[in-house]
Amino acid sequence: MDAPMKLLGLLQGKFIFTKLPNGNLDKTKVVCTLCNAEFVYCRSSSSLKYHLNAKHPLANLEDAGSRVARGKSFRQTTMFECNRGKPISAALSSKLTDLLAQWIATSCWPISVVVDDGLELVLQAATGDSSYKLPARRTIVRKIHDQHATEKAAKDEKCDENRGADACAGQFLDVANQWGIAAKTSTIGTDSARNMVAAGRILPFEHLPCVAHVIQRAIVVSLRESGFDGVLVKCRKVVGHFKHSPANSDELNAQQASLGQEQEQLVQDVPTRWNSTLEMVKRVRRNRDALHTTLSQQKHNLALPTNVEYEKLAKLEKMLEPCRYGLQR
Repeated sequence: MDAPMKLLGLLQGKFIFTKLPNGNLDKTKVVCTLCNAEFVYCRSSSSLKYHLNAKHPLANLEDAGSRVARGKSFRQTTMFECNRGKPISAALSSKLTDLLAQWIATSCWPISVVVDDGLELVLQAATGDSSYKLPARRTIVRKIHDQHATEKAAKDEKCDENRGADACAGQFLDVANQWGIAAKTSTIGTDSARNMVAAGRILPFEHLPCVAHVIQRAIVVSLRESGFDGVLVKCRKVVGHFKHSPANSDELNAQQASLGQEQEQLVQDVPTRWNSTLEMVKRVRRNRDALHTTLSQQKHNLALPTNVEYEKLAKLEKMLEPCRYGLQR
């Protein structure tokens, strides 16, 4: 009668009932013998099994192994379970470190994720090595830098191979031989890029720079050194005001319709886009009234072209119009 009551356990003794102050067992509360966590027990061990699987995955596998040894289970042990508890090899540990560094870099995770206990627990359960430790922050940072340097060097080498003069010349010859026109070809035309000019010196053909590219380059350089630069800057800002805002563009279209004009979008000039400067000037001049009326109803800090500058734009349009025919494809 006075002998202490034996503590009853659940799930092979991994959970035991707590004691009440009077010495009796409290059948509504249990304590995990592995981590001393307390749980409410309502005649179901589902939550207790979940706790074991989440916090103590190796404990369940040990029980499975002991049941097999006692002959209480006829399930064949898997290779994954056989490797449980064995330390992982140095090669696998290095591979995990590389993958962790790549995952952190590509997914923009903070370096501090390597001190997360939950991540370490997941990797321990996945590898079956309860002694596995996450790499230090310094190791991950070094791995990320090494991986970036290696990938950058590979990309640079690939770019150099693809864009070099020798590679371009070889590509031209391969195409000519593949099409069977190498013996018939006397001249090859390209743009004036340095690698293309250098490739032209290597090839056994005469090299002819593209006339359209030469004209476009001459226009860009001439406008940069001319007196039109100031008024062109004003036009670019006005065009950008409407191109970057759908609401402003809709107001301009409404104003064009009210003036009986065709509803058209403004064009922004780009140095590499042929005839874009000419088209920008033509549309700004053509929609002069619509632009001024629309901007007068808005708050802005734009400086509109003056009457004198509009006359300069008319002269510029007259000069660029003949070049348009040389640049048309």
